[in-house]
Amino acid sequence: MAPKDQNSRMMLCLFLLTLVQAAEAFDGGDAAALLLGATVTLVGICACLGWYARTRNVICIQIIFTLTQIRKTWFK
Repeated sequence: MAPKDQNSRMMLCLFLLTLVQAAEAFDGGDAAALLLGATVTLVGICACLGWYARTRNVICIQIIFTLTQIRKTWFK
């Protein structure tokens, strides 16, 4: 029964896609806006990853420093 149900869903989706009107034109301004949006998005994702990596690295450095201080005081 699943393949028949899946086929009917696919047919419904294809039918609904035929009702959507296509864009009239895609000019240079649209292309520039798309490239600018993609660039800003990529830079934002990289900035967030860099911030996360730096904060995680600071936490790791603090833990290592604390452990070395404990080791120095315990094993004099």
